[in-house]
Amino acid sequence: MTFPSITTTPRRKDLDWLLEDFIQRVPGVQQAVLGSRDGVKLSFAGLGDDDADQLAAVMSSLYALGRGEVTVPGHDVRQVIIETDDGFTYVMSSGGEMPADAGAAVVRSVVGVRTSTDADPGVVGHEMVRLITGVAEHLLTPTRSPGQ
Repeated sequence: MTFPSITTTPRRKDLDWLLEDFIQRVPGVQQAVLGSRDGVKLSFAGLGDDDADQLAAVMSSLYALGRGEVTVPGHDVRQVIIETDDGFTYVMSSGGEMPADAGAAVVRSVVGVRTSTDADPGVVGHEMVRLITGVAEHLLTPTRSPGQ
């Protein structure tokens, strides 16, 4: 039996420094991941490769669940927050305006962070928005063609 080759979105190691800076700069933030909307990790900081895979998949799922709740056309999910016994997980779309010439070639990514219980939600949310808006054009994910 022959299986088709699978091509994934390439990892964006060039953005690891940005996420490293984020977890160093924002109090309580322990881990950060940039992922495609379909759950592929693109860049990460503060966790290992396998854990980044898992967090990217979780972020994608949370974001998709949130989008399922939006019933007004033209509106989208801004943020999803999950509280656990040991902290919070924040998920945001990379947001911003899509380039006019992008067409269907790219989609927005999802940014997620995990924090300790003492992290200030307002500060974390504000800093995530600053991160996303500051480099929004670099947070787009190329779409995969059928069969990839």
